[in-house]
Amino acid sequence: MCTRHSSSVLPATDDERCRYTYSRCPNPRIYRRSGVLHTLCEYHRSKANAIQKAYAAKRRQSQRAQRKQHILAQRQREVASGLPEPIPFSGPRSATTTDTTDMAIVALLLSDIQLDMEPVDVQQPPTQWSEDECSFLDELFSP
Repeated sequence: MCTRHSSSVLPATDDERCRYTYSRCPNPRIYRRSGVLHTLCEYHRSKANAIQKAYAAKRRQSQRAQRKQHILAQRQREVASGLPEPIPFSGPRSATTTDTTDMAIVALLLSDIQLDMEPVDVQQPPTQWSEDECSFLDELFSP
């Protein structure tokens, strides 16, 4: 039996008594905000919360140290190699596939279009553009 317990109000039944594992606690269990009985009394609950809070702080500190160590090691590798480490990249998860019916529809739509294009002779030297053509293209592509 712990001396730190406030045993001013004793629970009516064993079901309402604190269920602390390591020793018998006579204190009543406290109620949660939802109205359901908590497993522990107020003393053991606050003690467990304090221990959990200290553990979480140590864990966060350890994780920060690991991240810092990882970053320092990465920077040392970059300095040693003279180049930054590449950023990992993964391509698209699923490639889009073209259905044969889609291709048939596209072919039907494009079959009505007659393109007036002359074949380009790659053996001929490039032709010079006139001043009018250059100004037209300049106006066309200017914002």
